[in-house]
Amino acid sequence: MRGENVAAQAAANAAWGAGEDSAWAGLEKLTLPVLVANGAHDVMIHAYQSYAMSQRMPNAKVVLYSDAGHGFLFQHIEDFGNEVLAFLR
Repeated sequence: MRGENVAAQAAANAAWGAGEDSAWAGLEKLTLPVLVANGAHDVMIHAYQSYAMSQRMPNAKVVLYSDAGHGFLFQHIEDFGNEVLAFLR
């Protein structure tokens, strides 16, 4: 079952990146503040996708960790925690 889940997630990520069956077009309608964070070396979701997504939302902040991958929030626990707390304030 795990392999099927990984394949389904990969297909969903690819569809999102291609703009198929995704909320991509609706991102510009989001007016609430949004924090988008990612590791620059994420092999599951390319950092450019995070940047591009943040550019479609009028009130988004993007944080990219240049030396991190998909687990950036574990690699930068304190820094990311501070980002989240500052964002929520």
